[in-house]
Amino acid sequence: MKELESKIKSHLLNKKIADIEFYNINDNYIVFDPNSKWVFDGGIQINVNDGLFSFGWNEANQGIDYSLTGSLDTQFEELPFYSLEAKKVEGIKSLIGKEIVDIEFKWQYYQEYDDDFELKDEKIYTPVELILKFNEKECIQIAVINFQIKKDPFEIVNAV
Repeated sequence: MKELESKIKSHLLNKKIADIEFYNINDNYIVFDPNSKWVFDGGIQINVNDGLFSFGWNEANQGIDYSLTGSLDTQFEELPFYSLEAKKVEGIKSLIGKEIVDIEFKWQYYQEYDDDFELKDEKIYTPVELILKFNEKECIQIAVINFQIKKDPFEIVNAV
């Protein structure tokens, strides 16, 4: 896990955001606050001045994954997807050109089954939350969540 964290940090830290986009693979997504809080099924792709970071659904693994080289369309495989035009949101657009100065992580792991349907000992770690921090106390939180929705007021509750 620490090795993966170091790898992601060396790929993103002190790099400027060149582009950022959200992608959805289902018909709908939820906007809790149009300026700051969205829930969608798909992923986020961040281009930095000399690379790429994709975080989202991986159809081959049937779970959330990340890539330091491949774009989300590779992870989505044949799934239909569309852009949510993230840069139309001023807060997202304002991150273009900003330098990532720190990253916080939360991790989970999964285990694969062998040919006899027994769990393998190896734990495969994947980030489930990244908080990219910028100068001027700005950040963007990217997280995999399980949640419920409260109707009045309309909000996320019991998020894990």
